[in-house]
Amino acid sequence: MKDNIYMYSKYHTEGLVIGSINSGEANKYVSLFTKEMGLVYASAQGLREVKSKLRYSLQDLSLSGVELVSGKGGWRVVSAEELVSYPALFKTHKTMDSFGAGVRICRLLKRLLKGEGRNVFLYTDVLQAMDILATSHSTDKETALHIEMVAVMRILNHLGYWGEHAVLSPFLQGSIAENVKAPEVKKIKSFALQEINKSLQATQL
Repeated sequence: MKDNIYMYSKYHTEGLVIGSINSGEANKYVSLFTKEMGLVYASAQGLREVKSKLRYSLQDLSLSGVELVSGKGGWRVVSAEELVSYPALFKTHKTMDSFGAGVRICRLLKRLLKGEGRNVFLYTDVLQAMDILATSHSTDKETALHIEMVAVMRILNHLGYWGEHAVLSPFLQGSIAENVKAPEVKKIKSFALQEINKSLQATQL
């Protein structure tokens, strides 16, 4: 009889932990928005144990390099290395408005992503938004809102939930940092939020 190891395949990827739920006494299921595979739900055995090596690498809002195994029961995390701890950065810079924006972006991703599927441009934009929110020393409430607003427009656009808006189209291109610095961002805020709400309602998700 062949060893069971041949039944499994290992994958290495980078992913943002956008959510997690407890399972059993010490396990967790983590929602990983990955660079190579899109949204992946994976079990992490013993993650809630104090001695777990995975504990700090798979905190919500952490960016980690992960090794996944695909088996009969689905994906399982076998190793992880934290690359960026966004919670720690938010705490260091005391940017609570930015932290709230980061959490909402992750919740939106979890709501809209339908499963596995590579989308490098979406992944790049999401990490760009998280980086700006978490590392800026001068992100006030209004700036955090603008970053979140631009990020959400891009997420909706990448996932096919966004229409054609001549006034808003420039904010779907270039860097999010430059978009937020543009003087026009304040002028389009009301219209952008209105269109975002319309698009979110239309998703019926």
